[in-house]
Amino acid sequence: HPQFERAHLQQFSIQKQSKAEMASAVDDDGPYTYDGVEKRFIKRAEKELNEKPAQVTAHIASLRRWLGSMPHLRCRTDDRFLLRFLRVAKFDQSRAQMLLDNYLTIRKSPKGTPSWFDYPSVDSPEVKEYLSHPFHVFLGHTSEGEGVYVSNMGYWDQQKMTFEQLIRCMYMSVDAAQMDQYSQINGIKILVDMNQANRNQMSFFENRKNFFSLMRNWQDAFPVRIRTVIYVNEPAFFDVIFTLIKNAPFLKEKFKKKLHKVGKDYARLRKVIGEQDADRLLPKELGGSNGTLQELMEWTRNNFGSERMHREWRLQRQEMEVDESKRLPTTKDYLRTEDSAADATTGIQGTFTKLNVD
Repeated sequence: HPQFERAHLQQFSIQKQSKAEMASAVDDDGPYTYDGVEKRFIKRAEKELNEKPAQVTAHIASLRRWLGSMPHLRCRTDDRFLLRFLRVAKFDQSRAQMLLDNYLTIRKSPKGTPSWFDYPSVDSPEVKEYLSHPFHVFLGHTSEGEGVYVSNMGYWDQQKMTFEQLIRCMYMSVDAAQMDQYSQINGIKILVDMNQANRNQMSFFENRKNFFSLMRNWQDAFPVRIRTVIYVNEPAFFDVIFTLIKNAPFLKEKFKKKLHKVGKDYARLRKVIGEQDADRLLPKELGGSNGTLQELMEWTRNNFGSERMHREWRLQRQEMEVDESKRLPTTKDYLRTEDSAADATTGIQGTFTKLNVD
């Protein structure tokens, strides 16, 4: 019935608190329950992620035991945290273990990028600058429960924020996305709006280490199911960077197939998002009716001030540690590094001599 369908879709609107937001807001140390998660998504998790509700507690306990047997790792062990990794790994314990190890390593080990996760105070100048512009905006959920986000580095004023400060703040936003149960089950779609991007802002891609670490972190160390990444309004010089990304040998083909460019073809953008959801989710700047990006940033500002996010960041500071001197041989090759990934360094070294883009 049309009226039922309209009401059903409205529950995903960012203008109202969706069930997904309520579900993710409950993040305590007690046993995991499916409170706030629609039955149809519980069934989808069972079908697509091998998540059998009756066995979830046992799977979490198994991952917790493995974590306790790793002398080089110290980490929080609450149900909801560990479940993120099991879901992305489709309840394959070996994959979940590697993902969790990588997650900790990029944050706390010299093998990763720990300075990128040395989060500033929410009252710091860089966070205030970050929250004053729509760098990373949650648009809502599709009718299939996928979280949709738009990122725009074009607002980056290099006189006010360094590249590292910007990445820290963006990773703080990514932490929020990882907590959303609907996105854990159904995945996320990321729009990268390059409407205001310029060559200087993109120059960090000339740094081979930055490029490798950014791509590696997303692919191998974040408990996030990325459905698609859509580049919008990209300038001509981005063709060079996009080709570099698509040809990077350390990126999996499955990941590369999720990357799309649509330019200013908003009709194609709507198709990739889903025609039934596009107008409701897309901001006015991208041809939709979901308010302006600045208006939608209010959700991010509120999220940064929430107790659940402060708890998340506090646990990362206090409850996570990696001691490489105690790492077991069986885990030494879990995280690909620039030095160890010979195919990555040799395959892109020539490209990184200089990006001659106009």
